[in-house]
Amino acid sequence: MLGRYKDVYINKEDFDALVGLGIPYEGFVIGVGYAYLLYDVLEPVQFEHINSSVLSYNNFCVQFATQCIDNSHEAFTLSLGMCQQDLISPIEQVLGSDEGYLIIISQCGEVLRKIKKEGKNIYIKVNRQAFDAIISKFSDTSDYYALLTLGALRNKERHTGYQTLIAEPQTYAIKITGEMREGNSLLGDVTIAFVLNFDDGTSIVLDSFKGVAGGYGNGAPENGDYVTSNYADRGPLSNWYNRGMTHDEIGFSFNLDPQFKTNRSLLRIHPDGNNEGTLGCIGLSGDKNDLIRFRDKLRGYLKLQKGIPTKIYIMNNPNNANWGRKKTPNINE
Repeated sequence: MLGRYKDVYINKEDFDALVGLGIPYEGFVIGVGYAYLLYDVLEPVQFEHINSSVLSYNNFCVQFATQCIDNSHEAFTLSLGMCQQDLISPIEQVLGSDEGYLIIISQCGEVLRKIKKEGKNIYIKVNRQAFDAIISKFSDTSDYYALLTLGALRNKERHTGYQTLIAEPQTYAIKITGEMREGNSLLGDVTIAFVLNFDDGTSIVLDSFKGVAGGYGNGAPENGDYVTSNYADRGPLSNWYNRGMTHDEIGFSFNLDPQFKTNRSLLRIHPDGNNEGTLGCIGLSGDKNDLIRFRDKLRGYLKLQKGIPTKIYIMNNPNNANWGRKKTPNINE
């Protein structure tokens, strides 16, 4: 195989078309490997009738090229746009899930397969039953790896009876669920989950965090639909420091805007600083590492989406909309 690769990529459908037209190609075929040309010559069969004075190698040897594919582990990996460093460890780890799906874990630790396509990382979810039925006919590892590429999966959908072989991501979302503490109408315990919704109507939890809802003022935010957006640094080194939004020296806030009629405003998701509880916001209860992980992941999602749809459902929530216009106490919580 060639020692150098050309930085050229095409999908398998385009490569098959070139082969069908007899057009040579050298470069990567996404999800397959590296295509190259193997040159050789055809020598003449009989020389009896040829004058030795005119006989030469160049006159009678015909050069030709054979289209070849290197589908080695290295070539396949590079065809996905992965760097050389990724070759040190396995491409992916495949686990079965209780939901009937084959979940593929990337090297970054997300509970989904990361696939390179058109220069961007995207997530896919694979239907286990359909996947198993197809790979049962495979004879080697390279076929198995090739199936895990987005183009190959879509191709399998077109040419088999499995029309739900893969699901692609649609939107990120946040779900905040929990229950009010017994005998306390202001404070609830909640779980804040980052969710990825797929185009087949299913979803998967990417990460989750513990927290509290309310505790002071008008209590926990009402159940309903919100949009989370607008990161702000509220830490001790910022110009907008808020002790009630800072824990373990990590301070920040994200806007939590209700999508229904209410008299509540200025709701936020932030670390639960000072005493336990917030002035009607969602307060994160984790340690420094948890808070950094929450902050950085949510900021990353907001780079992909302008706002994150958020749903709150807290059992026994009094759903105080503050129509009595109760004044929020002036305390740092």
